Amino acid sequence: MSTYNGWSNWETWKTNLEILDGMDAQDLGIEHYSVEEAYEAGQVIQEYVGECIGHEYTYDGFTGGIVQGFLSTVNWTELARGVLEQWAIDNPEEIEDEEE
Repeated sequence: MSTYNGWSNWETWKTNLEILDGMDAQDLGIEHYSVEEAYEAGQVIQEYVGECIGHEYTYDGFTGGIVQGFLSTVNWTELARGVLEQWAIDNPEEIEDEEE
């Protein structure tokens, strides 16, 4: 499996760069997830990205197939893990409050 700029693939890197860049866990509504819950948080991010491209977007035809293929290869868990790990670094006091 090839990697791209430290991410598992180009599609994951591109989604992070073009849609998630500059956003944190709170912006994405996943600040209450732990890193161990990255899969679940990734599902929230996937829903957010779906909203960004428009749920009304139909996956019919050539362009729709390309979009569907692109989104199917994004590693949502990896994206969530990256956001959550950065959130823990930037907000250690919030992590400590949750552990108590």
